[in-house]
Amino acid sequence: ETSKLRLKVSVKNASPGNSDLDVTIHFVDSLQLKRGNAGLESYMRYNAQLNYEWQKGIFYIGLKGTYDYEPDRIMEEKSLYEDKVMQTLDNQKEWKRIRGMATVKAGPVLDMLQMSFTGGVARYISRGNSYSHNLTSFFYNMSLSANYKNFSLMWEMSNSSKSLRGETVSCTENFQMAGVSYKHKKWRFASVVFFPFDNLKNVTEGLNRHASFKENLKLGTVHKMFVLKATYSLSFGKQTKSGKRRFESEDDE
Repeated sequence: ETSKLRLKVSVKNASPGNSDLDVTIHFVDSLQLKRGNAGLESYMRYNAQLNYEWQKGIFYIGLKGTYDYEPDRIMEEKSLYEDKVMQTLDNQKEWKRIRGMATVKAGPVLDMLQMSFTGGVARYISRGNSYSHNLTSFFYNMSLSANYKNFSLMWEMSNSSKSLRGETVSCTENFQMAGVSYKHKKWRFASVVFFPFDNLKNVTEGLNRHASFKENLKLGTVHKMFVLKATYSLSFGKQTKSGKRRFESEDDE
């Protein structure tokens, strides 16, 4: 039985890029304009991570908590500019993220079965000079694999989790995969299907009171997409009869 407890704290400085300082006005579309802000200032990033791990035999548990605090973070700012919406950047009041997650693993059970599950929750706080938004997001990832003789089964699934920065909510892509493989001597044959029960989804949402929007992306082309794969293992070099030494052929120059 083993257990570990670790605490990590970091402090970093972040500076605006050249494009962020460019005050040239660019047209995004017929209703929106975009420009940088020459008055942007550097800001600090504070991060703290607490990790706990426990393992005994085939069982593993991991707990992780993180806290991010970035006062005066450079984030988006939108306002009305004549009959259009102007997108720019500014040093906003603060950005915070509090996240907790747990990982549970078991295996190999009877030298055949392995299971893993990771789940958690994240809380985002984005406070601007003229806005304030909060977001709570849940996320998970689970996988299962089984091996019997020359056969292998695999399954993995994760959800689409949200994050908040400024006034924009973005999402990670969800994922689903199931597969089976068979090994015969130096050959391995595999069949994998992606998104057998759902489609690939991605959502982006704008929370600004002048230019709110929501984009939903669904790719039906990857739904139940099959992939067949065959691989052959090649061995290079020469081995002695004892099998204890290995010689590589070389050309003299």
